[in-house]
Amino acid sequence: MPRLRISADDALMPGKSTAVRTTLMDLARDTGLSHMTVQRAIMGSTSVRPDTREIVLEAASRLSYRSNASARAMCNGRFNHIGLLTSINSERANLSGHLIQGIDEVLAEHD
Repeated sequence: MPRLRISADDALMPGKSTAVRTTLMDLARDTGLSHMTVQRAIMGSTSVRPDTREIVLEAASRLSYRSNASARAMCNGRFNHIGLLTSINSERANLSGHLIQGIDEVLAEHD
């Protein structure tokens, strides 16, 4: 079950809480393995024994672990984001819409 973080603001709003994501460190504590072993198991490294990987994946499922795309992007330097500036000029709005749709289609092909 995900842990819950209660802030001072939440005390003012009873019943409101924010779920905290399960981290690799949480999985490491739960499994009794090092966080590096857990990370390698999650990433599918061949240096992790199959039975160890199974233990980590079972814990990840039980604790509702989801990898953090932002953290992964910061580590490997690949954010997989693009920026696009367009004019809000009404004459160009139709062109901007087609441009954005085309970019979206091409990106979807390479996802």
